[in-house]
Amino acid sequence: MKRLNLSKRLMAVAEYIEHGSRVADIGTDHGYLPVWLIQNNVCDYVIAADIGEGPLNQAKRFAAEYLAEERITFVLTDGLSGIQAELIDAIVLAGMGGETIINILNAFASHAGEHKLIIQPQSKIGELTIWLYNAGYKIAKQRLVRDRGNIYTVMKACAGASEKPDDAEMYISRTLYESGDPLLAGYIDLNISKLTRALEGISKAGRDRERQAHLNAAVRGLNKMKEGLVK
Repeated sequence: MKRLNLSKRLMAVAEYIEHGSRVADIGTDHGYLPVWLIQNNVCDYVIAADIGEGPLNQAKRFAAEYLAEERITFVLTDGLSGIQAELIDAIVLAGMGGETIINILNAFASHAGEHKLIIQPQSKIGELTIWLYNAGYKIAKQRLVRDRGNIYTVMKACAGASEKPDDAEMYISRTLYESGDPLLAGYIDLNISKLTRALEGISKAGRDRERQAHLNAAVRGLNKMKEGLVK
């Protein structure tokens, strides 16, 4: 049987999926993750869902090539609509923007807290972190992974109480900061640079004082985090 090797980014996602989980991979694209989960006996049942008919058909062909199609259910759908909540216990949302992830989960809000979430956001991490807190999720695990020159973050969230993230913790969660991840210092620098550029843009425009105050506090907090790593 042909064996599939995942990218480092997807491998980091796969490692957060518990054995025996019934998983829905939303925005499955080529279907690499579902095939790997089946081949490695992590899951007996996976839903591969995508909004595009072309990518979903490609995922079907890929699964057939690796002899995994019989244990994967392919669903053409927008986000989680049409997915039966009782058939799954974990949801993967990887390789999409944070705003898209929030919209997908908002549409599934009646089932909030029922499933573990494995999330790999490409943007809007601050907004996503606050959304998780407000929706009653805690970030149980979080790690960083370098793939093809980029640093990605992967988080596992589940229902549970947690302290509200402060301005800096919206971008570097307490869970990630306390993990001792070897990529953390560089990731903090990336966030400081990104937020500083955003702050400069807002300052020049002379608008959105509330956003400006948040960014200032976040940059100060991230610098303190970085200082704490050195000690």
